[in-house]
Amino acid sequence: MVVSFKCENSAKLRHCFWRKVTVLFVGILVTGVIGNLIVCLVIVRHPSMRTATNYYLFSLAVSDLIFLLLGSSNHKLLQVMNSTIVVK
Repeated sequence: MVVSFKCENSAKLRHCFWRKVTVLFVGILVTGVIGNLIVCLVIVRHPSMRTATNYYLFSLAVSDLIFLLLGSSNHKLLQVMNSTIVVK
C-alpha cells in the first residue's frame, strides 16, 4: 500500500493536511508505545536488569505510556481539529 502526500490544488490542501497530521500522530503513538513496552518487558523479564537506575527508567516508561495512551493523543487531536488553515 502506497500513501501519497501530493497536493495538486488548494481544494485538496485541507484533506492532505489532515492526512499528514494523522500519519504523524499515529507514528508517534505507535513508536512510543512499542518502545516503552519493550523497555518495561526487558526490565521485568531479566533479573540482571533490576537495578535502581533501571527501576527509575521503568517508572519513566510507565508514565510515558500513560501519557501517550491517555493524554497527548486526545489533547493534540482536539487542538488540531479546532485549528484553521489559511490558504493563500
